[in-house]
Amino acid sequence: MGTWLGKGNDPRYTPTTTFETFPFPYPPGKEQQDSPIVQAIADAAKELVEKRDRWLNPEGATEADLKKRTLTNLYN
Repeated sequence: MGTWLGKGNDPRYTPTTTFETFPFPYPPGKEQQDSPIVQAIADAAKELVEKRDRWLNPEGATEADLKKRTLTNLYN
């Protein structure tokens, strides 16, 4: 957890403490390649990127349509 601040001791996250609560299970590039969990995450990430790319750049879209297809519009 972060530090405490204010009368009510409200929690406050700081850059040095925020990510302590969200540790990576493996350092990037050092994942266990034979792990089914690592493979499932990799497959899901690949599928997400492919779907996002298809949404951002659909076949036959006009230039005007493409200008409206932003990541902000996708996720909002």
